[in-house]
Amino acid sequence: MNVKRTFGGNLERQQIKALGILIKAAKGEDMNAKN
Repeated sequence: MNVKRTFGGNLERQQIKALGILIKAAKGEDMNAKN
């Protein structure tokens, strides 16, 4: 149980990081488009 929870937690952290990078990239593209 503990191993599964840790593995799942790591996957969630990786997904959150990936989403953050995508959001930053999208914001950067929006700013470039406005300029």
